[in-house]
Amino acid sequence: MESLGEHIKRKRDKNDYSLREFARKVDITATFLSDIEKGTRHPSDEVLRKIAEELGDNFEELKELDNRVPLKELKELFNSNPKYGFAFRKVVEKRITPDELLDLIKSRKEEE
Repeated sequence: MESLGEHIKRKRDKNDYSLREFARKVDITATFLSDIEKGTRHPSDEVLRKIAEELGDNFEELKELDNRVPLKELKELFNSNPKYGFAFRKVVEKRITPDELLDLIKSRKEEE
């Protein structure tokens, strides 16, 4: 399945918009748009609505491509089991990068 960022980049390219041109149209910086397309940052609903409108997409369908877990669910998870908070703090203390963490999870799943 295509990610939100991949979809935006594909549609932007299809419409022959440069990164800077499209960023101006939706009133954000080119750096922010680049980060959205790479999946390292996520737009607010307001920005996502502007992006959807400019690309001719349905906002709700575009929002479905955002595969992040809602913040409310993360808070509930942390509140339901304190070990999640402890584990997260250890990741931060050890300065484990996101890529290292994902590699660890991948290798663990391969062992199962």
